[in-house]
Amino acid sequence: MLFAIIFVVGRSALSQEQRLVPQSEIVLRDELESDNSILQIECWRWPRQLKEETKRNRRLAFEAIYSKAAVKLKQTCSSREGTPATSYLLVENGKAKLIADYSRDRFGPVRVLTYPCEEVLVGSNDYDTEKSKWVFEPNIGKKEMRDKIPFFLCKSGTSELIF
Repeated sequence: MLFAIIFVVGRSALSQEQRLVPQSEIVLRDELESDNSILQIECWRWPRQLKEETKRNRRLAFEAIYSKAAVKLKQTCSSREGTPATSYLLVENGKAKLIADYSRDRFGPVRVLTYPCEEVLVGSNDYDTEKSKWVFEPNIGKKEMRDKIPFFLCKSGTSELIF
């Protein structure tokens, strides 16, 4: 019985230790949270339901990818369990990176993860009623994206992340 109690207490302490956010990631999170130049956008919704400010900010990021300007976007959404998860898209000099802040997600990795995008595809994210899921459709140029709300597919290593 004593062994079982020691095992459970030790295992609990170990799992708490593994859930600590590394200091470098806390510094990054704090820098991003205090950066007033970051533009806020809404979480995913049907494109026609997005506010004009979100549409405008997404278009600014789209333009920045082609013009080599700098734009920073932020969206804070709820995880499945209801804890906040914040994502950032940082665009500068035609390059982009995604940062996923799960540091306050009690059920997630409790990390601030950075994904440098080796390639960024710009396109639309539409709901396919036949497949009952969202489908990213890349549209390469400005002409194809003129009437669409831009979404971004970041290819980083073996990961593909949509923002």
